[in-house]
Amino acid sequence: MARSRFPQGFRLRGLTLAASTWLAASATPDAFGRLRGEESVASAAAESAAVDLPAGLVDGRFLLQAWNGTNGPFRLLLDTGANRTILDSRAIARMTEAGVAQQRPGAPIPVTFLGRTVPRRVFRLDSLRIGARYLEAPEVVESDLRALSRTGLPDLDGIAGMDLFEDVRLVLDFRAGRVSMEPAGSQLPSEGVRLALEGAPRRPSVRIQVAGRPLALLLDTGYTGSIAVPPSSVPFSGPLARINVSAAADRMVENLAGRVDGDFTLHHLTFQRPIADLHPNGEGMLGLEALRRFVVRIDPVARAAHFIARETGPVTTPGIRSLGFAFSAVKEGLRVESVLGRDPGGSPLRRGDVIVSLAGQPAVTNGTARVAEILGSAGDSVDVVLLRGRETRKARLPIQTLLE
Repeated sequence: MARSRFPQGFRLRGLTLAASTWLAASATPDAFGRLRGEESVASAAAESAAVDLPAGLVDGRFLLQAWNGTNGPFRLLLDTGANRTILDSRAIARMTEAGVAQQRPGAPIPVTFLGRTVPRRVFRLDSLRIGARYLEAPEVVESDLRALSRTGLPDLDGIAGMDLFEDVRLVLDFRAGRVSMEPAGSQLPSEGVRLALEGAPRRPSVRIQVAGRPLALLLDTGYTGSIAVPPSSVPFSGPLARINVSAAADRMVENLAGRVDGDFTLHHLTFQRPIADLHPNGEGMLGLEALRRFVVRIDPVARAAHFIARETGPVTTPGIRSLGFAFSAVKEGLRVESVLGRDPGGSPLRRGDVIVSLAGQPAVTNGTARVAEILGSAGDSVDVVLLRGRETRKARLPIQTLLE
């Protein structure tokens, strides 16, 4: 939720969806499963047609509908930056009770979140179906995903990783709100640009020039920003700023960002001096804020990605405005996770405060959109009501520019 787009060209920086984006787990080379007979992508190839998957856009991110036999539908966040599919512990418990999921023998696999390794159990399902995509006996990683509700997402049953699509071409059309499959290796549209995929098959990365320097960037729909870069990889036009915090496993991580001293171009679309996040574990990423401007085809078999720009450029990135705090969504409102700005000690806020009212309106429902609306229309300051322990307080928050 860190980079939700909102009115008048501003950008909201809150909590980044990081738990899946920065996941790396050990994986076997075996395919997870295949398409079932007459529903296969191969049959669609005879008609040169894409096969649509049941999906919807929520805050710019694709949610897929999946079924396990008659159990479902399950809501899976599509995350091309995750190499393994994850199911929430509650969904796993229901499937296990129904006899359609079994824990894989052996020790839990190590799953790394921002350098911290946590053991996670692996389960084998009887099947998993996403529209025409049918997988027999897929393996999934179990994890408690309730913390992701802090990012403003609806309650999720799981995260769909690239292991579900390693034998097909995955097509993402954000403007049309469509996710579809095409036969791997089939003919690409004449329009657009084709780039070779680098890295592991389930971690699709492309190499592009950012400010004149070649960078390998993971195509990551689980990352809501535009671009993340490793430390010291690109020149910045000024000092970095602390602009948000991220939910990563069981801890919060502060994030830095800066304005790149240069551009990058993909197909015919140029991103002028973008604001880039400094990735904590040194990985480069191309995220939703950039990817949503294209039709993106990811073909792990042919080791290629294809981009067709949906708009003309250039793309400019406005500065980051803020109410001076990073937050997580709780039942009562918005919990202050970190106080931002050039003078955190002078802020009326403290970590742990819960903001229950913003500009006279309740902050409890869809806090991300509410903060975005305020920043898009407010003047120099905003009145808030907050809870500190059992005490109710009123405060006026100045709107700050964290990064020009």
